[in-house]
Amino acid sequence: MDRKKRRGIPSLNALIGAALLLLVSISLGPAGTAAATEQESVFAVIDGETVSESQFQKFLVQYARNKFYHRVPEGGLDQVKAEAAEALILQRLLVQEAKRRGIAGDPEAVAATMARYEERYQGTDSWDLYREKEAELRTALLERSKVGGLEDEIRDVEDPGDVELNAFYSENLDLFTEPARSKLRVILIGVPPWENPASWQTAKQTADELAAKLAAGESFPELARQHSTHASAAEGGDLGFVHSGMLSTAAQEAVDSLALGEVSPPVRVLEGYTLFRLEDRSAPEVKDFAEVRERVLKLYQRQQSETRWQAFLEGLRSKAEVVMPAKEGPAETE
Repeated sequence: MDRKKRRGIPSLNALIGAALLLLVSISLGPAGTAAATEQESVFAVIDGETVSESQFQKFLVQYARNKFYHRVPEGGLDQVKAEAAEALILQRLLVQEAKRRGIAGDPEAVAATMARYEERYQGTDSWDLYREKEAELRTALLERSKVGGLEDEIRDVEDPGDVELNAFYSENLDLFTEPARSKLRVILIGVPPWENPASWQTAKQTADELAAKLAAGESFPELARQHSTHASAAEGGDLGFVHSGMLSTAAQEAVDSLALGEVSPPVRVLEGYTLFRLEDRSAPEVKDFAEVRERVLKLYQRQQSETRWQAFLEGLRSKAEVVMPAKEGPAETE
């Protein structure tokens, strides 16, 4: 997937995700018209749509709360402002694009959401504030619905058929490969992590004694039933097949060094000391295309959907005309 960044800011997807969560925090007037008044300074003119400084500040507060919950880290305010500015610009561009494409959104879903809000706030101290902001909230929810419809439209990827799917499968065989597995038995001499060093030493001595008995030919399953504190003790320590990487690093290294039927020396793990016996081992296995076709299709569609959306956002942002008046001196134009 394309994870490129623009202008030293986080990925567009991250910004859009935050911006859509914050749509309810800003109202730009009916149908996205200019809302800045002569008394308000202008934050930006985004493809002809004016956003006031006060609207950006409102957006910034919500953006920072959403990202940091409590407070902005010391020295990070300038970066947060830059991210919030880009998020707001992208949000407005998406709303404008949805309007240009005639995407109506889902008024019924908006009405249902508004009904839930009304039920929640009616009769509370927040009722008057809710009624005051009701129109703004409805507009923001409808905008979010329209942007959601736009995203669905851009992300839609149909089944390309087996030729293209086979090509994707061949280029990504690692995604469709069953990793190497080891069939193991285990004996665990359990020690709670908080126990003192003497308890750990005692456990190590017990594990060494069991290792000596196993080397002398005693039954691993029987010793597991008698001494192991692992949940598999009743089954003679049978762990079944374990994928490479499921064990701790030390345990995995010990298992990887074993020949079939061989028992590892005691290995210290978080839960205590372990002994492993290798019962069987399977090599990595590439699954046939026919067996994993549905998974191939899902991964292909997910990758293509993300690529389309990222490219769309990149293109939308790069072609936009954004004028951000400088605090002093001439206006800045992108």
